[in-house]
Amino acid sequence: MVLLILNVLFNIMNIIVTNPDGIIVTSLFSTTPRQSTVLLLLFVSISFLLVIIDRSPVHLEKRAPAVAITEQSLAFYEGTLSGSLGGPYAYRVLVPYGISVFHALLPFAPVLVIDGIIKFFLLILCQWGLYRYLCLFFPRSAALFGVLYADILISFTLSSIAGPSITETADILNMVFFIAAFYALHQRSLPLLLITLFVATWNRETILAILPMIIIDDIRRKERPIRSIAAMVVVLSAYVVIRLIIPASQGAWFTFTGLVKNIPFLSPEHTMNALMGNIHVALLLLPLIVLSLVGFRRKPVFLQNAMAIVPLFIVAHYLVGVIIETRLWMPLFIILIPLSLITILESLERPSSNTPS
Repeated sequence: MVLLILNVLFNIMNIIVTNPDGIIVTSLFSTTPRQSTVLLLLFVSISFLLVIIDRSPVHLEKRAPAVAITEQSLAFYEGTLSGSLGGPYAYRVLVPYGISVFHALLPFAPVLVIDGIIKFFLLILCQWGLYRYLCLFFPRSAALFGVLYADILISFTLSSIAGPSITETADILNMVFFIAAFYALHQRSLPLLLITLFVATWNRETILAILPMIIIDDIRRKERPIRSIAAMVVVLSAYVVIRLIIPASQGAWFTFTGLVKNIPFLSPEHTMNALMGNIHVALLLLPLIVLSLVGFRRKPVFLQNAMAIVPLFIVAHYLVGVIIETRLWMPLFIILIPLSLITILESLERPSSNTPS
């Protein structure tokens, strides 16, 4: 039933996307019904498996009830609704409030079951959106390869928290918002961009990271900064409005206390965890960054502009985040995967020395 509904929706939106350079690029919506069904079956099955994997640690409670994974998984949700959390967590309201609405409509459904269902659909949306975005730069087969690569990375990032996490659901939604924002930027759709930025700010303030790219893109295109100013006004408005609506209790704000957990040898107590965190980040991001920088100047200007976000994003998370929480790095996949994919495809297309002449 899920597959049928999504297939109908996608076929209603059957279009050909034309990018600003006038190059017609086939997207998910230009596929035949059979092709759409195959893609959707793939995305649905992968999403289902990821949700099952994410929930698997809950079974430990049967063997060791003291583990209390379910209780820990509900902490963010209950703290947001009760107002007991401090900023910035108190203002990340979209997913907790959304789950609360569904729970009010379906009181017999456990909160974590509702969260799993929402996570399932968000993962499908994330794959579909990334596929459509990658189709702006690549043929369908290469775009699908990029999505499957992202699936592997996402599965690893979801392992940073043991058991189902409503916070992780918000991170997946954050990735969906980043995909929508990049797509709107590339297609020069200001209404879609502004709506995405406003709503995304109520999910996670991480969407602020896209503002430098918008400014750089406007400068390199030598355009008036109308789009940049509008984006900043919308994001700051959403940022202020949510803080006027929801008063946060006393709690943790952005601080630099995480530095000792991120940089080895600053604190003997945290050195081992800091080393492990840096190893995780290196394994996750370093291959993508290296592949992205190979032949960087030959790559599309739009993707070059997006790359400006990466160093700022990394520095910010080293300063105020906890880097071993690999779910925080998901927005960077949208930037690094297409840049890396260009390098991979170019290397595969070059004739090898073993190719007969």
